[in-house]
Amino acid sequence: MELYHFSLPTLLYWLVAFSIYEWIAIWIILSFSKNRLTTPIEYYKTLPSWVAVSGDFVYTTAILLTAQLLFRWVEPYAIRFLVPKLIAFIILAVIIQWIFDIIFAKTVLSLPSNFSKYVSYFQRYIKEVSFGAAISDSIWMIGWLLLTALFIKYVPLHIAVLVLSLSAFTWLVVKW
Repeated sequence: MELYHFSLPTLLYWLVAFSIYEWIAIWIILSFSKNRLTTPIEYYKTLPSWVAVSGDFVYTTAILLTAQLLFRWVEPYAIRFLVPKLIAFIILAVIIQWIFDIIFAKTVLSLPSNFSKYVSYFQRYIKEVSFGAAISDSIWMIGWLLLTALFIKYVPLHIAVLVLSLSAFTWLVVKW
């Protein structure tokens, strides 16, 4: 099992890493945004937690799956130029993340603000945070990929499922 290629166990480890990393990332984002930015605080404190959490997971998982799909063409070049596979995969994922972020921003900004609450929120977020959003998404993606790789390498599957279960239960206790 490798992070670079799709498999259900890899996707499960991605979810497990997310269940830990989301807690850390939200704490960092809220700490950084305090007294500076209003929209990140709104996203993680005002909106229902399932909106932020599912949005973060679904969007970033689409990036992961795209990177896994494209990595089969990048991998031979990484091997040829002696670039470690994990580094090559992270670079590819970050490039894809920037492409997705730019397309997302252009699309959201082109829609009328009354299209949906989601669109209205992200129009305000993009205007407030600008390219800082893509930069923080890159940091987010790199950390999440590294944590997933560590879980795949060092954590048995049954322990990973336990971590996921405990994290989901903790989310229910804290957020409801």
